[in-house]
Amino acid sequence: MKRELPATQHRVSIHFVPVKLFAVLFVWLGGLPVLSPSTGVVSAQDRSAVIVRATTGKIHLIMVADTNDFQIGDSFSSDLYHVPELFAENVPKRQLEVTAVSGNDVRRKKILDTIGALRINSDLDTVVFYFSGHGAFDPDRKEHLFFGLGRSDFCFRSEIQKAIQQLRPQLTVIIADTCSVYYRTPVPAPAYPPAETVTPAFRSLFLEPVGLIDINSSQPGQEAGGNSNGGWFTSTLCSYLREQQKTRLDWQTVLQAVNRSVQGIPRAAQTAYAVSPLP
Repeated sequence: MKRELPATQHRVSIHFVPVKLFAVLFVWLGGLPVLSPSTGVVSAQDRSAVIVRATTGKIHLIMVADTNDFQIGDSFSSDLYHVPELFAENVPKRQLEVTAVSGNDVRRKKILDTIGALRINSDLDTVVFYFSGHGAFDPDRKEHLFFGLGRSDFCFRSEIQKAIQQLRPQLTVIIADTCSVYYRTPVPAPAYPPAETVTPAFRSLFLEPVGLIDINSSQPGQEAGGNSNGGWFTSTLCSYLREQQKTRLDWQTVLQAVNRSVQGIPRAAQTAYAVSPLP
C-alpha cells in the first residue's frame, strides 16, 4: 500500500528563501553543428566531426547522491543505481566512465575536486553531472544551489558549471533532481545488458550536439516528489529513454514527454520548462 509521509518530511528551503525545494534539470547543449547557417546543407567537415565524436568520444558521468539523508536517502540511493545503469545500457564501456559520489562525500569540496580530477579529451568528450539530493533556489542570485551533509554545506550551480567548462568538454550536461515528498513503494530494479554500441537516443542527445540548452525540471516555488524507486523526474526520464533508446531524439521532445508523464502522477505538481530557448 502506498503511504504518503507527513508534510513535515518535505524538503525545506534555505533560510532566506520562502519557496519550497524543487528539482532542477539544466542541460548545457546548444545549436546542432550539422547544418550550415548560410546554405542549410551538411558540410563534409561537420559530418566527419560528428562521426568522430559519436564513435570515439567518451561520456564522463559524475553521479552524486545524498544517500545519508535521514528522511529520503533511500530514494536518492535508488537514483544512484538507476542513472549509471541507464548509461551502461546505452553507451559501451569503452566510451563511458562513471564516478559516484555519495554518503559523507556529498559536500562542496569533494564534488568540485571530483570534477577537477577528470581526465578528458577536450572538444571531444562529454561530461554529465547528475545530482540527486536536496537543493534550493536563491531569488536574489537567480540561481540554484545543491545541499550536502544534511544541508550544512552547499554548492551553487554556477560553481559546477564553471568547474566542468574549465575542462573544455564538447558538451556539458548538468541534471539535478532534488526530491521532497514521496511514497514508500519499493520497485525492484531490472537488469539490463551493457551496451556494445552507443544507442541512437544517447548518440543524438549526448555525443553529437554542441552548444547550450538550459532546462529547469520544475518552476520556482514548486516541489519535486518521488518514491523509493527514485525521484519522479529521474525515474520518468530513465523509463522514457529506455523505451526510446533506438530512436533519435532531441531535448525538446524529451522534455515534453517527461512532462506529460510526471503531470499524470497523482499529487505531482512540477512542470519542467526551458529557461533558455530550445533549438
